[in-house]
Amino acid sequence: MVKVAVSSMGFRWVVCAAGLSAMLLAGMVMVGWTAHDHRLIQLNPQFAPMQFNTALGFVLSGAGIVLMAWGWRAAAVVPLGLLLLLAAVTLSQYVFRTDFGIDRLFVDAELLARTSHAGRMSPFTGMGFLFISAALLLLCLFPKRKPALIISSILTASVLMLVALTIYGY
Repeated sequence: MVKVAVSSMGFRWVVCAAGLSAMLLAGMVMVGWTAHDHRLIQLNPQFAPMQFNTALGFVLSGAGIVLMAWGWRAAAVVPLGLLLLLAAVTLSQYVFRTDFGIDRLFVDAELLARTSHAGRMSPFTGMGFLFISAALLLLCLFPKRKPALIISSILTASVLMLVALTIYGY
């Protein structure tokens, strides 16, 4: 049997700090979208702006991570499930070349620099959110099962490869 738990209090705080940091930064982007402050949305005019749904995804993932760190796995399923749904619907829009309207559900996309669809997160971001939400959900639902740990590890490694490709692209 594999035991998946945050063993030390110090590690728990590091995990919480990471989740809260993601939520804080993404929250600033969401404020930027609602206040029409481009400095909070796009650090450099040559870079693609962070879309509102991307920021929402970071808030949901950060919330799930914080809840998991404190052992509230059942509560973490809610934000992680919403993140999985957001990522799956976004990716299905790319695959089926359609628009379900979720990209502009919360705000109108006014910054269109380096974006293929108004308000839509990139396919790499959607895949990253899909993989990380699936990995964390597996750990929430099956915390002591070795197959869940293995699959979660593979999904997390896939996210790291996506991040490396994205950084290389910049």
